[in-house]
Amino acid sequence: MTARAKIFNAGQTAILWGLPIALITRAHRRSASQSRTPIVLGWLLLAVSVAAVLVHGLAATTVPIAVIGAVIPVLGKLTSQMAMSTAAVRISDDAQRKVDLVRSRGRDAIAVARAIDEVKAAASVA
Repeated sequence: MTARAKIFNAGQTAILWGLPIALITRAHRRSASQSRTPIVLGWLLLAVSVAAVLVHGLAATTVPIAVIGAVIPVLGKLTSQMAMSTAAVRISDDAQRKVDLVRSRGRDAIAVARAIDEVKAAASVA
């Protein structure tokens, strides 16, 4: 295998392994109780990652090495999953609604301020 192919395979494996972890981390940061899509995509991409590493390992090396290589992303994901669930702060549905309300009011205030600025800018041009 050439050096370029090794770099490509390493990059491909890093993306397939890192993306599921990044998706789940983002899901837990936002709202762990309501973000199912990133979690499902993370597990789906992990399955793709494991399959890709296993197939590449079987083609390039022996079966035990391929299996070990395929298990490493799973262990990494499970470790990060345990760390996030330990650090996660669960809030009630009522508290989540209040957080969403405060966020939406903030976005509304920003939108009104921008609209006022645009009107002032248009008035100064005319």
